Amino acid sequence: MEGILIGEICRSNKRRKYIFVGKISKFFCSNCGKELRENEKYCPNCGHKIPLDIDNHSLKVRGFKRKLSLKKVTAICAVFLMIIVLFLAGKMFIPQIFVSTSDLLAEGNYEKAYSKAKKDQKDDVLVENLISYECKEAANGLKDPSSFQLREVWYDKGNSRFVLSISGKNGMGGAASGYWYYKYSEEEKEYQLITVINDLDEEDYSYFDDTEDKLEKIFNNMAREAIKDIIYQKDNELDNSIIKNINGLHKKDILQDVELLDEINEIYPKGKVDNA
Repeated sequence: MEGILIGEICRSNKRRKYIFVGKISKFFCSNCGKELRENEKYCPNCGHKIPLDIDNHSLKVRGFKRKLSLKKVTAICAVFLMIIVLFLAGKMFIPQIFVSTSDLLAEGNYEKAYSKAKKDQKDDVLVENLISYECKEAANGLKDPSSFQLREVWYDKGNSRFVLSISGKNGMGGAASGYWYYKYSEEEKEYQLITVINDLDEEDYSYFDDTEDKLEKIFNNMAREAIKDIIYQKDNELDNSIIKNINGLHKKDILQDVELLDEINEIYPKGKVDNA
């Protein structure tokens, strides 16, 4: 006979409850060894009375006896609760621990990116922070700020200047692009926009140009030479990941929230700079 037996045995007017979990094999008479059926009070072979004391009954039980207790149930519940808490905590905090500097830059979180970056990467974070901040200002300067797109970036660290190639829509709704030339101002202690040039072809002087026109052309041609000097040096071209990050921030409307970090002066020149 197989199954689960739940029984109550009475002894000395005291009720003891046992729960047997397992498979019951066979019942045998303790006097003659004859196999018995369940719940028989007398052996059909020898007439021996079957004792109610289960401890002396010749039962062969495969399995184990388990007495349930409130303490065990409480302990099990506590363990499961602890596992759930640890799982939720890990799901919440582990991604924050293993998030990369690149991921933080893509999110525009320059403060955390700077804090997490290795020593030799911190200047790169500050440069990207500077470029994204100036891109915010450039986008706001377009007739249609939503059309802003950063195309290329060149950063001349040695001469404290950089160039942004930006495209957008003009006042007529057509596409327009230009080179935005920035240089560090020692007087203002910040990078400033010098001029925006639509192309790099030198402007010719005309007999009909007045003094103001000539001065403007001279200035623009000087700016063109400076821009070409920057962009023609391959080492000045910044990685495409910066362009991708900044355009992504603009698309998600996060670029407008970018501010310069307090540590930005770490990449500013320490000595006097010629701003001519």
